[in-house]
Amino acid sequence: GRPGWHIECSVIAEETLGGAPTITGGGNDLAFPHHPMSASHLRMLGSGDSAATVHVGMLGFQGEKMSKSLGNLVFVSKLRAVEDPAAIRLALAALPWAEDAEWEDHLLVEARQRIGTWRAAVGVAGDSRGLAAAIVERLADGLDVPGALAVVDEWAAAKLGSTPSGDPSGGHGGDDEGARHAIDALLGVLL
Repeated sequence: GRPGWHIECSVIAEETLGGAPTITGGGNDLAFPHHPMSASHLRMLGSGDSAATVHVGMLGFQGEKMSKSLGNLVFVSKLRAVEDPAAIRLALAALPWAEDAEWEDHLLVEARQRIGTWRAAVGVAGDSRGLAAAIVERLADGLDVPGALAVVDEWAAAKLGSTPSGDPSGGHGGDDEGARHAIDALLGVLL
């Protein structure tokens, strides 16, 4: 490891936060030795431990971990010039957050289809009271974001499957603001 780096992060946490952060997080490459070393330095400074530590997986591209040194980065800023930001968010959210994953073009294709289906479903008036609770249930289970997306997929498919053919409003007109709000508030996706 790099002892100076561990000490530097510990001092920054102490000076900025007044001790250990409530949640320590970063890539899975920080799981050892960086986070345990920084935590031990904070304990030596008289701080307690973080209440939780989370580590996200690395994102790969063309079989390699994305990195500046390899020059194989896919920039969200460039994707935004040609893609709906909601589709980019859904493409990334569909990947298990705690595992290494590979960025592939089909993720955006699937996300575009998903966002289109969701937008059609929120365009149909209806009762979506159970949707928020079902999303929260998946998120409360290890932050299962792909599972939460599947909940919305199932809700949208059921809602669209119950509309008369050729009438996206289901004969009711209107908009499902409850579903729109739940998806935005819980998943950060504006429909």
